[in-house]
Amino acid sequence: MKIYEQAGGMFWLFFAALVMAESMRLGLGTPANPGAGFVTFVSALCLGFLSLAHIARTTFQGAEAADDAALPLAAVPRVLPSFIALVLYALVLPLLGYGLSTFALMFVLFWLVQPKRYVLITLLAFISTALTQLIFQFLLKSQFPVGPWGF
Repeated sequence: MKIYEQAGGMFWLFFAALVMAESMRLGLGTPANPGAGFVTFVSALCLGFLSLAHIARTTFQGAEAADDAALPLAAVPRVLPSFIALVLYALVLPLLGYGLSTFALMFVLFWLVQPKRYVLITLLAFISTALTQLIFQFLLKSQFPVGPWGF
């Protein structure tokens, strides 16, 4: 199993290197005036560091440590509903707007973590939607899709 973990780490390291090279071709710019490739370069750099850490961990800690870090089987049934929720979010975002779409997505994602506490889930979904809208739309002046109700 150790060789598969190392091969996976090498794949992501190679992918990160490709993305960094393409980002540099697009132009990085400066932190004050970022170019088209700035965000993807920083993201790929983070991926590269995480890949190196994973390769080092699996190499030096042995196969038992790599097997212990595997995803628990109890979390596997939550992956497909999360993926479906994200795809639906991308489809309904232009139609329903940022506020309602993000609230629904966050509600579903929080519900997948703890399905019994509806009041807490509703509150957390509302707070996370309101905070992201406050930060990105009002403070950073980003434009979000507006739904049929004006929000």
